[in-house]
Amino acid sequence: MHLLLWLPERFDDVQLAKAALVAGIVVRPISPMYQAAPRSGLMLGFGGFEPEELEAVALRLRCVIDQHTSQRRAKPRRTEASH
Repeated sequence: MHLLLWLPERFDDVQLAKAALVAGIVVRPISPMYQAAPRSGLMLGFGGFEPEELEAVALRLRCVIDQHTSQRRAKPRRTEASH
């Protein structure tokens, strides 16, 4: 069984999936599945896990997403003048 977690526009789901893997969480980025106009999201598999396991992993994934979001905010944005 799977669940799709849609992410905000311009969120890099591929990088987030890599960060999750470093944390021991396997998720699949959705954007590479699009031929045109990709939408960012993660495919989460949850079959075969106990509810307690799912809750623990969901909390760890939240931490990964929070860290990813913090890193995105900390990066300076490029402006036309900085090209």
